[in-house]
Amino acid sequence: MLKLIAAADRAYGIGKQNALPFKLSDDMAFFKRMTSGSIVVMGRKTFDSIGRPLPNRTNIVLTRDGNWHKPDVWATGEIQPVIDLSNEFDVWVIGGSEIYAQFLPYASQIYLTEVDAELDCDTFFPCFDKSLCRVETLEEHEANERNQFGFAIRKYSKEDQCESV
Repeated sequence: MLKLIAAADRAYGIGKQNALPFKLSDDMAFFKRMTSGSIVVMGRKTFDSIGRPLPNRTNIVLTRDGNWHKPDVWATGEIQPVIDLSNEFDVWVIGGSEIYAQFLPYASQIYLTEVDAELDCDTFFPCFDKSLCRVETLEEHEANERNQFGFAIRKYSKEDQCESV
């Protein structure tokens, strides 16, 4: 199954200068819990911002650079092999913006952490029509010493597709 997972502010902002614009420890724990033991797919810039393959996951990096290579990472320039993998395995798309946009039409579920803030971002999650999805609130957190802002983690499931706007 192909799933997208992201944290975004009220304006769908997900990043600033190739870094997360917020610190949400409880959301990071949720991300780790959900993606461990699965396949994660990211763009090269997202991989560079993380700096290493994520442990206990198969890491796939989408890149236009055919010479790009890192140990313990599968690199590809095509999305179709990833879509094919999702027919047999859980595949989590973890960013960035262009990668989310490419996979949104194929995703069955979107796990979106909705951050209660509007921040200065230069990278955004693609807008989608939430009314076409079944929504379930999985967790809610208030701002505290672990979380810079309050947030809710919601799962958007689509029977056919959540259409991008």
